[in-house]
Amino acid sequence: MSQVFFSSLNKHLRWDQMIINICEKIIPNTIKSGDLVAVKLHMGERGGGTFIKPSLIKPIVDFIKNIGGEPFLTDTSTLYRRSRGNAIEYLKTALLNGFSPEFIGCPIIIADGLNGESEVEVSFNGKHLSKVYVASTFMAVDSLIVVSHGKGHRLCGFGGSIKNVGMGCLSQKGKILIHKVSQPKVNIEKCVGCGTCEKQCRWNAIKLINGLANINYEKCVGCLDCFIVCPFEAVSPPEHGKEEVLIRLAEAAAAVLKKFKGKLAF
Repeated sequence: MSQVFFSSLNKHLRWDQMIINICEKIIPNTIKSGDLVAVKLHMGERGGGTFIKPSLIKPIVDFIKNIGGEPFLTDTSTLYRRSRGNAIEYLKTALLNGFSPEFIGCPIIIADGLNGESEVEVSFNGKHLSKVYVASTFMAVDSLIVVSHGKGHRLCGFGGSIKNVGMGCLSQKGKILIHKVSQPKVNIEKCVGCGTCEKQCRWNAIKLINGLANINYEKCVGCLDCFIVCPFEAVSPPEHGKEEVLIRLAEAAAAVLKKFKGKLAF
């Protein structure tokens, strides 16, 4: 059974000291001097605010360095189009959101390469997954520190540590294996043929046919970007796919974490 530590918002205790107090309880036994330490987090969309702020990440990095670890911040690129679709766009976004190596005190590495193609195939005996494509950087490090923020999620209901690892530690191919079962459908009674989804789809899976959105399911990876951007709520994920996505996420997370026995903290 894992130990879980809580810290209250004590007005007499600075945020950075509160974080250091938690680090002292959960990190030292996972890192030895010289270890390469991946600090896995989500550095936010461009212009967004739903991420853990750099000032709260820096104390974790400083703590790891002080006990002899070699930390770096890391995440992977996204399936959907926007501000984290490849390593260059993600690094630009991270910098705009305040994650600079100069301030944080360590490098920032996008774990799945320039276009999400850098991966290691990991075998897994799951209900739905027999293999998981893990971003190669995670398979090359000694220790993993997972820093997650909880949030509501349209597909998963709630996103936290399992999603941070089960989706966020995978290559593009790995993410597709999870998302493929969430291919959306178009409600033709709501669709007005505005073309927003067609323009947004990174995978060229949507075309307007006779003035209505039509999804090519051979091309669709199930990223649900069309669902998010549709101004008329004419696109929706399949009800039957949600439960399987959650199971696949958990299986993928387990496949990643089995490498880090005794070298892992959340």
